[in-house]
Amino acid sequence: MCRVRLFLILSSYFILNLNSFAQDTIQFKNDQDHWVDSLMNELSLEEKIGQLFMVAAYSNKDQQHIDEISYIIKKHKVGGLIFFQGGPGRQANLTNKYQTLSEIPLLIAIDGEWGLGMRLDSTLNYPRQMMLGAIQHDSLIYQMGYDIGEQMKRLGVHINFAPVVDVNNNPLNPVINVRSFGENPDLVAKKGIMYMQGMQDAGIIATAKHFPGHGDTDKDSHHTLPIVTHNKQRLDSIELYPFQKIFDAGIEGVMVAHLNVPELGTKEDTPTTLTKAVVNDLLKNEMGFDGLIFTDALNMKGATEYYKPGEIECLALEAGNDILLFSVSVSKAISKIKKDIRKGDLTKERIDESCRKVLAAKYRLGLLSNKSDKIFVDTENLKNDLNKLVYEVTRRDLIENGITMIRNNENLLPIKKLKRKKFASLSFNTEEITEFQKTLSKYAEVDHFVYNEKTKDSILLILKDYNAVFTSYHNASYWPSGNYKVDLSQLNSIAKLAHETNVVFCLFANPYSLRNFEHIDEIQSLMIAYSDDKAAQSLAAQALFGGIKLSGKLHVGINNNYPAGMGIELKKKIRLGYGIPEQVGISSKKLQKVDSIAQTAIDSMATPGCRILVARNGNIFYDKSFGYHSYMKNNPVEENDIYDIASITKIAATVPSLMKLFEDSLFSLDATLADYLPELDTTNKGELIIKDVLTHQARLNGWIPFYYSTLETLYPDQELLNNRFTEEFPYKIGNHAYMAKNFKFKEGIYSYYPKEGYSTKIADNFYILDSYTDTIYNKIRSSDLIEEKAYRYSDLGYYYFYKIIEKYRQVNFEDFVDSTYFKELGAYRTTFLPLEKFDQSEIIP
Repeated sequence: MCRVRLFLILSSYFILNLNSFAQDTIQFKNDQDHWVDSLMNELSLEEKIGQLFMVAAYSNKDQQHIDEISYIIKKHKVGGLIFFQGGPGRQANLTNKYQTLSEIPLLIAIDGEWGLGMRLDSTLNYPRQMMLGAIQHDSLIYQMGYDIGEQMKRLGVHINFAPVVDVNNNPLNPVINVRSFGENPDLVAKKGIMYMQGMQDAGIIATAKHFPGHGDTDKDSHHTLPIVTHNKQRLDSIELYPFQKIFDAGIEGVMVAHLNVPELGTKEDTPTTLTKAVVNDLLKNEMGFDGLIFTDALNMKGATEYYKPGEIECLALEAGNDILLFSVSVSKAISKIKKDIRKGDLTKERIDESCRKVLAAKYRLGLLSNKSDKIFVDTENLKNDLNKLVYEVTRRDLIENGITMIRNNENLLPIKKLKRKKFASLSFNTEEITEFQKTLSKYAEVDHFVYNEKTKDSILLILKDYNAVFTSYHNASYWPSGNYKVDLSQLNSIAKLAHETNVVFCLFANPYSLRNFEHIDEIQSLMIAYSDDKAAQSLAAQALFGGIKLSGKLHVGINNNYPAGMGIELKKKIRLGYGIPEQVGISSKKLQKVDSIAQTAIDSMATPGCRILVARNGNIFYDKSFGYHSYMKNNPVEENDIYDIASITKIAATVPSLMKLFEDSLFSLDATLADYLPELDTTNKGELIIKDVLTHQARLNGWIPFYYSTLETLYPDQELLNNRFTEEFPYKIGNHAYMAKNFKFKEGIYSYYPKEGYSTKIADNFYILDSYTDTIYNKIRSSDLIEEKAYRYSDLGYYYFYKIIEKYRQVNFEDFVDSTYFKELGAYRTTFLPLEKFDQSEIIP
């Protein structure tokens, strides 16, 4: 009975809320209709016609262009503008100017398929749809859509002419190609819907294009009228399929392409834009689309090749389009439309229908008055708002999830073993060391080469002796002409090298460029990164060493062996990656305080310089160098400089070595020191238990100042040490410990040059008696134990661990650690005795 009562209560709650929502929706619709009706009654026929035009505007043109747009707005009362090239600040200022001039607020649109960066400088470029098609997590595409929507809204843009939902099943398509999500209609539909929903949830009108499908053409409608010859069954199953799906999902706009599709009723030399059977009958009636219908730009050859300005616009409206984009002459077009209405070739009702839809869209967007704050762009902090680092996180996530591995013989990748391996990189179609190559060097010692006319004859001979060569192709074209600017002879050189050594090939270009590469199967590992930007290069390099996972799948087929949908996953992250703070939930702005602290320390002479590196959740997100090696300011601190990190030797070298002994069943935590070093059996150290030594509970003294016994005062009656600072005891060497200023080295312990019995170097031109090592161990052996067993940090036990490791490994401790850990990790600059391996200028004093 209680469950029934609960069910009834919950049901009533949901019904009431649904009713409330329905009532709100009805009220909004009534208010919208009232506003539209009121405005329609006030507008003249010419003003209604003007609302159906969207004029091209640029923020990188001169005053003459600005004056022309201003004139068109005031004279013809156009409904909106579509912005093209320029910059965000200039566009914002022009938007505010133009909105002020328009009695009815303007719809502002942009053609931003991969974000504002497609048209504007100083803004973000997201990956092209080519890469997005490879992503398996569509929620990322929704987030991209939402981010782009937020950015557009911030810039005063209301409409984005995206997403492209053309199915690109023609590799030679000269205009769609990389702008498509791929060759699979269902994949294109799903990703287009996610992109659309993200934008519309952010308050932007999304527009599906290019209806009825521009994917299978080999001509560009900017330059001619492409012909699509498929039958209706094929069109329904491929070209029209994504459009129907995205219409059903609620997209608010669609753009009609300039195509000739005889099967859909286009006459000879007539584009779909001007064909009633396509726009009115198919799009509106058969497919049920009732949103805003935009023409593609009416200045394109696909429209103007066979029709004149004015005639084009009349036919477009007659066909059923609502908004006319990029008219060659608004003045001529309006005159011709009015003339056709008078002649009866076009009706006022047809104009009213589209005008009502335009005004309703403006109402939904809040564009109710040219005095409303909603229509103006706040220019303060605009650039920063458009480039928030949270947006960059989305962009990097998209790239990381899009990179696609299509070949990985013998699981070569990710590179696991670094020890005793020689690596090289070879970049093609560039003269500079790339971001890809620079990132490789963060993981291993890699020799970098560039393939060009000077090196092409000798480079393959040089590289055959390397264990693996990372090759990469850069600066290609997105478009088919000239095989996407990818030189097949250079690809053949990569395949030839693959016969000599392991080759990894990273293509920072369109995967279609590999269609004619006959030797693709001869390369051991092949990765498609789609884009040549720095983030893609860095992330691809990280993937090779396991700094990121890979999950991308090809969105288009290359050949029978590499079909659409193929992709090899790298499921494990085995090394640190590199990213930005926001990726790990930290604010870059707050990290500026770290910069400030470091600089303050340098300015106050607390330190001449420093390097700060911070990692979280497996990613390095902060890595900066400050200042100089010394106060002389001769050498600035560099990324690869070497520091003395002796304080962490225990955890970075000794403890891992003991763990390895334990793993090999050569070491027990419950054993005693004497079990491994029998010479301690008769001392008070012999019964100390290993785990007590490791946890600093073995009653050992904290330290022994071994160097004291190598010094003496100049005066026999003076003490070497004092417990407080005085003029005679100025050198602090510990808590309540000060050394006399008049001291000297004891005779016979040190030498200023190497000689027999003095081979142990401790500083430049300074050597200690070899047998002094025995003296150190004798001092530890004879030292007293603390009476009470309690925690006390001590170095002394680690001297014995050093001996245990060398005894059971039968190798020098430094060499064991270097080969077992540092080289395996790629920590080539972490080592003992750095002066024997590196130039002194690389070592911080």
